[in-house]
Amino acid sequence: MSQALPEVVIIAGARTPMAEWIGGKRGDGQSGGALAPMSAIDLGAVPTRGALERADVPTSLIDHVV
Repeated sequence: MSQALPEVVIIAGARTPMAEWIGGKRGDGQSGGALAPMSAIDLGAVPTRGALERADVPTSLIDHVV
């Protein structure tokens, strides 16, 4: 007996500037850039919001984000 899989839909995309995060290099070559104090969750929330805005999808329709 097989079960139906839930529907998964990719509606839009956006990327995060990882080069200046904790492991990245600043313009002067030193470690840690302008985004170093941000947590990975907070950093990922920025492009997620942007992708949802571009796709005109209300956050109330989102069940799960990976």
